Amino acid sequence: MKAGTVEHATVVGRYELVGVNGGLLPVSLDQEANGSGMVGCSVLSGELRLETDGTYVLELIARYDLSAGAGGVRTIASGGTWRFLPSALDRTSGEIRLSSGEGQTSAAVAGVSLVHRMRPERQSGGQAHWVYIRRELPYLQAQEGE
Repeated sequence: MKAGTVEHATVVGRYELVGVNGGLLPVSLDQEANGSGMVGCSVLSGELRLETDGTYVLELIARYDLSAGAGGVRTIASGGTWRFLPSALDRTSGEIRLSSGEGQTSAAVAGVSLVHRMRPERQSGGQAHWVYIRRELPYLQAQEGE
């Protein structure tokens, strides 16, 4: 089934990142000085959009600090396709499979919350948990669409 069907309409939308690994945003991520000169990174904000056509867009805004004392803010975006696997008990809850050219991850969705589980590239074992809350369209966008 396509993601845009009525059955999947309950999970389509915009999800705002609110926390990573139990910490509320902004949250600092451990970063190794692995020759890149980067000594720290903090996630400032993020958004996951599940589109009706079965595609998704993930955008993160991060602040990074370099060993030379410099740093900056960077927007990181990625995307791909998604598929919803509803729970047998509650059709508005279940698992979302996110696929991109880099592989596949999954997210658990229940009501208005979504938890994206992913394995960090630089860490062995363990998973990172990214917690999102579903948000309505911003007020101005909703007004323009009327």
